[in-house]
Amino acid sequence: MAETTPAAIKPGLKPWQKIVLIGLVILLAAGLVVSVHSILVKLPVGADFYTFWLASKAAFVNSVNPYSHEITLQSQLGIYGRAAAPSEDQVAFAYPPYSLFILLPLSGLDYPWAESIWLIANIVLAVSVIYLAFPKSPKWLPFTYLAFYPVAFGLILGNFVVTISSILILYFGFFIARRDPPAWLQVLTGILLAWSTTKPQFMWLFLVFILFTSIRYRYWLFLGSLAVSGLGFFALSFAVVPGWLPLWLGRVREYAGYVQSNPTISNLAGLVFPGKAGQVFALILAGLLLVITIWLVYRWFRRQTTDLELFLWLGLVTYSFHPHGISYEQLSLLVPLTCWVASLRSPKGWVYSVSWFLPLLLSWVVFILSKWVFQPADELPLVYFSVIIAWILLSKPDQQINESTMQTILPKNPRSS
Repeated sequence: MAETTPAAIKPGLKPWQKIVLIGLVILLAAGLVVSVHSILVKLPVGADFYTFWLASKAAFVNSVNPYSHEITLQSQLGIYGRAAAPSEDQVAFAYPPYSLFILLPLSGLDYPWAESIWLIANIVLAVSVIYLAFPKSPKWLPFTYLAFYPVAFGLILGNFVVTISSILILYFGFFIARRDPPAWLQVLTGILLAWSTTKPQFMWLFLVFILFTSIRYRYWLFLGSLAVSGLGFFALSFAVVPGWLPLWLGRVREYAGYVQSNPTISNLAGLVFPGKAGQVFALILAGLLLVITIWLVYRWFRRQTTDLELFLWLGLVTYSFHPHGISYEQLSLLVPLTCWVASLRSPKGWVYSVSWFLPLLLSWVVFILSKWVFQPADELPLVYFSVIIAWILLSKPDQQINESTMQTILPKNPRSS
């Protein structure tokens, strides 16, 4: 092996250069916030964020129960301009109180300013996380990630799932791909992932993956931070809304009543075989997914399946069983795919075309079809993502992964050295 010379090592940024770079990013973000605010004053968007912001203002500024009928009515008036009909989405706050902690700094601002800051903060977070977690990824990756319809739609709505997706990419990049998280990052990521449990229908399988991998690679500080933060959030929620647990569970039951949604896999099976035949087909598909998941987890424990392969598969399973509704739920598919593409090293151009740019194009095609041509077309992402993930798992076009920064081709025992 050729000896590495100092000239071959690219020096990192000097401390003063990092300060200047951070300052420039802050100035750019501030300018974008002001520009977006000037638009949102005249054309407010972000229905999801409005509900979150209103609940945070009620809890932290006005000391009002965010689950109260008063706050729900305010949310309806702000979004619909009237009280919601019983058959409509009641746009009520249906999350645990600790979900609002991240909005504490914005709760005292008026809505256009709060929404502008939240939107730009999520854009900066997504771009920064991909660049920092995967420094050798293509430079176009973060910006094309933002161009996917589910990401763009989630940003416009201001939904928490976009923030949670960035946190998942952060975990995979630093804890799995690079395996070099400093102590402060382990603590911070534990706090952020504990907060991410506000979206259990999105996070449940990813949390299993996180627990498995963090135990394998002995991230004890991270696990401690995750556990303490989770318990802390649960306890602090009682300080924000005393007796919140039954109120929240009641709100979840109400939400399930007025937003009736089936798992994505059930809807897709119903398109192929209407009626009871579709239900049977959905059960067969669910059973098949369960068997493959158990098999892959077994292989992962035997170090025959990589972390990345398991991450991709669990994203597919999460989306398959996620209650089908808003398009940003497709981020459960896109987050693992982003990590896979970010880990490729000098692949042929067609690999990027098939695995990244084709889904990017299809995300907008499906939106147009489902909006103006054929509404059930919004079930198609499960089909083409299944094909892409099956292709990745079976043909393994990721053999060119950069093993200096991506160590999941043959997972190593952390005890061995």
